[in-house]
Amino acid sequence: MKSVIVDIKNNFAAALADDGCVRKIKNKNYVIGQVIDMKKTTNMSFKSVSKIAVAACLFVLIALGGVGAYAYYTPTTYVSLDVNPSIEYELNTFDRVLSVNAVNDDGSEILDNIGLDSLINMPIEDAIQDTVNAIADEGYFDGETTGGIVITTSENDEEKAQQLVEQLEEQVKETVEEKQLDVEIEAMTASRERVQEAKALGVTPGKLNLVEKLKEAAENPDDVDFQEWLSKSVKEIQSETKQYKKQINNENNNINQNKEEQQNQEVEKEKNQIKEEEQNQEQINSQAQSEKPDNAGSSNGNSSGAGNSQQNTASSNGNSEAGANNDNGNKNNAEETSSVVSESTTQGNSNNSSNQQSSNQNGNKTNNGNGNS
Repeated sequence: MKSVIVDIKNNFAAALADDGCVRKIKNKNYVIGQVIDMKKTTNMSFKSVSKIAVAACLFVLIALGGVGAYAYYTPTTYVSLDVNPSIEYELNTFDRVLSVNAVNDDGSEILDNIGLDSLINMPIEDAIQDTVNAIADEGYFDGETTGGIVITTSENDEEKAQQLVEQLEEQVKETVEEKQLDVEIEAMTASRERVQEAKALGVTPGKLNLVEKLKEAAENPDDVDFQEWLSKSVKEIQSETKQYKKQINNENNNINQNKEEQQNQEVEKEKNQIKEEEQNQEQINSQAQSEKPDNAGSSNGNSSGAGNSQQNTASSNGNSEAGANNDNGNKNNAEETSSVVSESTTQGNSNNSSNQQSSNQNGNKTNNGNGNS
């Protein structure tokens, strides 16, 4: 447990523990005001310590000097609890309650029921437990709608604030489980500036954060009346926030569903196109298969035709050669005939010429004979 050194006398020191008592310990070069960790010497809770014992410890504390009193009574941590009753606590460095304040009328009623004085000097875990029990007894968690509790801590040391809020959250969970309550718990930390901002609005920082979340969740944030919602219970704010989120989720789901349906339609369309193309290709292939034998016959026919063509070509060539031979023969015959005729003609002409010459000679002779006669 935490303790603060409030006095030093030679080899011993006086340490103010977080149970409100001062213990005498060995001095290990401590300095006044130093915070140390001490082992617990008893499992007794603060609640079991009598008021007389507490008063005695505080008397010793004051007697030891102002340092111890300053360390104990200086507020270092802020805690708030919101249901609809809103209550805030101020703690010292030992997480002991120094003061309690009701933020709204419902909170005042709860503190009246608990007894404000009973919470002072109490460990904050015990004070929160007593407060939650009192709120539950007043029926704030009854009804069909889930109840809500918001716990907020604020500390200059952010790490310590986070550790404390987690401890308090666990404490509240145990309390509501013991009472079998249907409660939603939110735990958060806040800066000192945030605490002052909330105080200026007359609310806790936890309530302020809730309403801001509500506004962020709304489809039209300007429609959210900020001041009106600050006066509502945590249950109402959480419920409305859930409705907004549900509405947005439904819209997003519808959009996603429409997109998915559109994508499925496109995929189906593409599949149908591919299927149609495959069917067309199958028809083409089937038609090609059915026409394949005719093409073979036609090919053979074409081959025969080629053979015939070759034969015709050969025949033509033969005829051409024969014709050429005939032409040559005819030409030779004509030449031979022409030669014979020419020779005959020449011979005839020669004979005629000879005969004519002979006749002429004979006539000349006759004429000469006649003339001589």
